[in-house]
Amino acid sequence: MLDDLTTEDFQTLYTHEMNVQGVSTNTFIHYHANICRALQYAVKIKPIVANLPDLVESPKKNNYVVSFYNAEKLNQLLAVIRGERIELSVILAAFYGLSRSEVVGLKWSAIDLLN
Repeated sequence: MLDDLTTEDFQTLYTHEMNVQGVSTNTFIHYHANICRALQYAVKIKPIVANLPDLVESPKKNNYVVSFYNAEKLNQLLAVIRGERIELSVILAAFYGLSRSEVVGLKWSAIDLLN
């Protein structure tokens, strides 16, 4: 079954994911890396002789452009989320400049309420 795969199959999958499913370039790069790793193992244990996704052209990673709220936009945001469950997370992110993943990864042990 793996022997039936072609580079065109992978190119079709990649084109579909990006153009039809709307997967971002960076997510696509992760997909490609995982597929390559899995098939590299298959090459190692010999069910296949080549890692075909290595032969498919992959897009270049997009540079992340950071954006910031000005004071007016931040005040609007804080007014909208006031009283919501997410309010503390948004305040922490705004005050300390944390990303979403940094806010989600916070633990109570990292918070010093006295200082």
